[in-house]
Amino acid sequence: MNELDARYLEQVYKAPIGDHQTGEIEILTNTEVLNSAYLQWAQNHGRTAPYTGIVYQDVYIAVIRDAVRFPSGSLGDYIRVVPKPLNAFSDGVLIIPKSGEEFCFIRTFRHATRHWEIELPRGGIEQGEEPAVSAARELQEETGYTALSMHELGTLYPDSGLIGSSLRVFLAEVSRTQIHEATPETSEAMGETTWFTHNDFLEQIRLGKIRDALSIAAMNLYYAHRVAGNE
Repeated sequence: MNELDARYLEQVYKAPIGDHQTGEIEILTNTEVLNSAYLQWAQNHGRTAPYTGIVYQDVYIAVIRDAVRFPSGSLGDYIRVVPKPLNAFSDGVLIIPKSGEEFCFIRTFRHATRHWEIELPRGGIEQGEEPAVSAARELQEETGYTALSMHELGTLYPDSGLIGSSLRVFLAEVSRTQIHEATPETSEAMGETTWFTHNDFLEQIRLGKIRDALSIAAMNLYYAHRVAGNE
């Protein structure tokens, strides 16, 4: 077992292993079962089984291939992406800046889509930082606004089929007259901020101007709280 394998077993298996007998996708950790899985995989596919463990990692993410047993009892492998450190399960915040009945969005150039996107501010939780503190910091860095009050609404998973990280969603009351210069990170490409009413927001979605699923989901989370009287 190489050093990467040891770190895989030490860190990644702090996550829930699962139980295929209860309908879950179970991660295989027993060496004997793993060897049987590799052999079965090779027989079924006519080639050597793919590497199991951390197949790529940098300072932000790790791409992991697990050997698994599916609810049907069949064996296979599954890819997932987790944040660094590998045992972190909540690594980001998303903020809904609100003033009166309007909400603040940022025009951001995203490398992944190669387009300018209209999004709510969001960012990472620094080591040892409380999520509410992270949210207030990201809000000020990306928009220049200071939160007058902060209320946590819930948690969102960007892509539960692939990505293990989550975002804590906060509603931030701000004053549009109290604004400082935004100080985004040098690796970010951010444009102007824009304020939308509820109807404006829906129209931007209809027109295909707001395409960021996290921003849309976060606003729906806010509306769910509002309908329930928990705003």
